[in-house]
Amino acid sequence: MVNTNNKIILLLLSGFFVVFEAWAQKGSIEGVVYDRSHNETLVGANVIIEGTTTGTITDFDGRFTLTNLNPGTYNVLVSFISYQPVILNNIKVEPNKSTVVKVELEEITTAIEGVTVTAARKTNTEVAMLSTIKASLTVASGISAQQITRSQDRDASEVIRRVPGVSIIDDRFVVVRGLNQRYNNAWINNASTPSSEADQKAFSFDVIPSAMIDNMVIYKSPSPELPADFTGGFIKISTKNMPDENFLSIGYATGFNTSTSYGNFKQITKSKTDWLGFDDGTRNLPADFPSTLKGLTNSQLAGLGQKLNTSWAPQSVQAVPDQKFNLSFGRKWQKGNKRLGNITSLSYSNTFETEEVNHSEYQVQLEPGQTPPFNHNYTDSIFTRKVKIGLLHNWSFFTGKGSKIEFRNLFNLIGKSNAIIRNGLNGHEGFTIRSYQDNFQNRTTYSTQLGGEHRWGDNQKNKLDWVTGYALSYRNEPDLKQLRTTLQDEPLIPHYNEYYASVGITPSVSDAGRVYMKLVEHIASLGVNYERKLIIGNWEPTLKTGTYGEFKARSFDARILGFAKNSSYTESVWLPIDQIFSVENINTSPDGFLLRESTSKSDSYNVSSILGSAYIALNTNITKKLSFYGGLRAERMNQILNSYDRYGRPVKVEDDGIDIFPSANITYNFNEKNLIRLAAGISINRPEYREIAPFYFYNFTDEAEFVGNTNLKNCLIHNYDLRWELYPNTGETFSVGLFYKKFNGPIELVFKPAGARPLFTYNNAEGAYSFGVEVDLRKSLQAIPMLKDFYMVLNASYIHSKVIFPEGSIFRNRPMQGQSPYVVNAGIFYQNDKNNLSVSVQYNVIGDRILAVGIPFQNQDQDIPDYYEKHQHLVDITVSKEFGKKVEIKAGVKNLLNQKYNTYQPFIGSNNNDLIMNNKLYEQGITFSLGANLRF
Repeated sequence: MVNTNNKIILLLLSGFFVVFEAWAQKGSIEGVVYDRSHNETLVGANVIIEGTTTGTITDFDGRFTLTNLNPGTYNVLVSFISYQPVILNNIKVEPNKSTVVKVELEEITTAIEGVTVTAARKTNTEVAMLSTIKASLTVASGISAQQITRSQDRDASEVIRRVPGVSIIDDRFVVVRGLNQRYNNAWINNASTPSSEADQKAFSFDVIPSAMIDNMVIYKSPSPELPADFTGGFIKISTKNMPDENFLSIGYATGFNTSTSYGNFKQITKSKTDWLGFDDGTRNLPADFPSTLKGLTNSQLAGLGQKLNTSWAPQSVQAVPDQKFNLSFGRKWQKGNKRLGNITSLSYSNTFETEEVNHSEYQVQLEPGQTPPFNHNYTDSIFTRKVKIGLLHNWSFFTGKGSKIEFRNLFNLIGKSNAIIRNGLNGHEGFTIRSYQDNFQNRTTYSTQLGGEHRWGDNQKNKLDWVTGYALSYRNEPDLKQLRTTLQDEPLIPHYNEYYASVGITPSVSDAGRVYMKLVEHIASLGVNYERKLIIGNWEPTLKTGTYGEFKARSFDARILGFAKNSSYTESVWLPIDQIFSVENINTSPDGFLLRESTSKSDSYNVSSILGSAYIALNTNITKKLSFYGGLRAERMNQILNSYDRYGRPVKVEDDGIDIFPSANITYNFNEKNLIRLAAGISINRPEYREIAPFYFYNFTDEAEFVGNTNLKNCLIHNYDLRWELYPNTGETFSVGLFYKKFNGPIELVFKPAGARPLFTYNNAEGAYSFGVEVDLRKSLQAIPMLKDFYMVLNASYIHSKVIFPEGSIFRNRPMQGQSPYVVNAGIFYQNDKNNLSVSVQYNVIGDRILAVGIPFQNQDQDIPDYYEKHQHLVDITVSKEFGKKVEIKAGVKNLLNQKYNTYQPFIGSNNNDLIMNNKLYEQGITFSLGANLRF
């Protein structure tokens, strides 16, 4: 990796060289805004150059800086709520100099009903977000809390799809610029996020309720201070900290989904605490249960089997409509220019979902144009109950002397119970089956951070920020039960047209299996960044440097048990499923069953990694309109995984190396309203822990097995970006961007033939590339009198990708796995402040993409086609009405078009057309919601 892309290094070095040849010719205006009566700084004041959209907001010390100004004379407008605005006339800006001003605002003595003057920096408004993106040194996009409130988005996974080039997989995993979750990285408040997924490298964005989000920014080009382990986007989520005012907010919402069977909802195992998102011990193994069953006598095995819970049959329960509660409050204390603030938010939701899924898998196609025979053809009735509890507890302390300290905490608990009833044809074995799965999953994440920011020196030219953090991810799946029964369809044999339990004399995880899985991950991190504004003659660059360290440790354990028959024929298999494994049938008799263990050493793994990084960067003007930001980042990763292969042999996978990542970002400002950015850099994609672990896992929902690959290698990516941005008026923007990415050894999920069930694993392709264009538009319609309260938003991306194979390879040309060819987000918003009424209609669609790569053969007619996810057109409508200052009513319709979710495989049709065969097909339903919020 030390031998990096020469073009990027040349661009980086050229930027540094040109800097010294042509010092900046622009100037700036900086200053502090004070309250005249109390001589205290004001935080969140608006500062704008008159007649332009160039502006900023004062920071927590009341300071502001307007940079990249052409030499000349300007009028500066300064305003703050409940203060008399002022105009600073004829402020002179000279080349290579900063004009310093002091602004004093006088408080309006007339009381403003319902308004409280605050001193919190506003980062959650749309105008503030646009200002952040415009001032960014890299290619970035974002969304503010203000825009979030105008949608029905419940959590971060739904919020983030409103950002240009972003889409969602499984309601949790973010895809940026069409690249799937493995190529993205996420931080919460300047620290790494834990992963609660055992099988995928991703942060589950659905653990952060939307009400806790202050803003989100997605960085799309490499930068020295950002981690190198991202290619699609680096997602930075900022949660709320300092309240605008003292408040107490209580909210309640309810809703229902048209696909949910509320009167006939099925559950198999229940505990008294399921409504709180965790199991009360009902599903756990008994406390005195031995660590292994191997070597025990049959009598001992029978006794242990009798101790387990005996719930196997689905029971009908009355499901209630969606229930959602939230309670949040904020307090602010101020003494002189010192401020202390707290925001605490507690949320709870309890939802029920029903899905009827047509699920098919196919064997090799016999002839082109002929329908391939079924490997299986099932109908799955899936009943899901999901409980979410979220707690945010943040403190901020502003010292008033250039420093602030923040203490942030985020806790989330998600409990999810599933009952699946499967009916259909097992084509591989030629039987009609009825199977059951009972699964409860508890996911808990906790993140705590202590950080600070400090400024000092003349005009506070020195800035130091630091953060230390700890994160915990805990995932527990106790007693995942799976039972298969088979239809006896021979009329001349006893028990005709009855189902019997498919239990063998050896245990099977899919026939009468009981699996216990647990994942625990700890992350400790420490980061420090230093920034210094230098003065070297007429040249005033900014130098940045910093370091970040992270220790991560994960342990995963799975215990696999199952019931087995005591003899080749057992009459008990014909009993109803709620009686088959009752206590009296678990015994040593010929008609009985015994609990046995099939856990192997490969069913657990331990992994640890240490990441150390450092960077140096330079930010400066090259000419009056041209600026440069770039540098070098070095990362050392040491990762060790210990496990066993399926034969019990020890497996150790170690990766230890130092990588250098150059990046360069150049911005050309045509004027105050439009600019163009050019960026280049190198990033890396490392295998995720689960992807290198030799653990075989049977997924009942997909009727497939998954296993890691210990031979996976890192993937290096070269990134190039070009984007033009226009800011015609305050709150408006239009941008067009081009990007190109070259992958060396991309990691993909691939199909592997393995008998009765599909087997999926991970491989490095030789190479790949993707390029695309993205458009972002935000436009007010106030120029049209009839539409003065409307504005529209459009985000669209088109991406082309191709995987590169060696010459002569039997592999066919195809897009990258997980790559969406296009993404479109659009919305029309109505906001009438006079009537306190807002309405939004939002639309989203993502193009068909490969979920898993198939298998090619020398004879193309025998190919196992790639697995695709079909596009869906999604439309959501939200209506919100405020009554006075304290009451808000919000109603909405989600997924109005109710298009079916569809995955498929394109086999060879007649005349070489695609013969589309569906893998999964089901309706997700339309969700109607109604809620109220009280604010005091």
